[in-house]
Amino acid sequence: GRFYSLLDPSYAKNNIPIIASVSEHQPTTWASFYFDLQLMVFMFPVGLYYCFRELTDQNIFVILYAVTSIYFAGVMVRLMLVLAPIMCIMSGIGISITLSTYMKNIESDTTPTTVKTKKKAA
Repeated sequence: GRFYSLLDPSYAKNNIPIIASVSEHQPTTWASFYFDLQLMVFMFPVGLYYCFRELTDQNIFVILYAVTSIYFAGVMVRLMLVLAPIMCIMSGIGISITLSTYMKNIESDTTPTTVKTKKKAA
């Protein structure tokens, strides 16, 4: 019953009301996403974009894991635990590539100066 409700969210509500009555099996609200994941909600699409930009075997795996886990977390509240690790990974990718891209463009206005000491006349 619970497995079928992952693939078809209306299955449990229509066929097995006892499963639908459990609060863990309810769909996840947007407030829950924002409260639990905070900044990662906004950095997840950035990391997803950078993974799509360069399709390697590793990035395709991460993209598939991200898309399936965000779907299943949206279907059932308790599956937010499956979403949390990939949210951290995708947000980390997004922040890392964004910072490394813009840190190259920052020019240092101050050049290292050597400290000149005055010699005292003896």
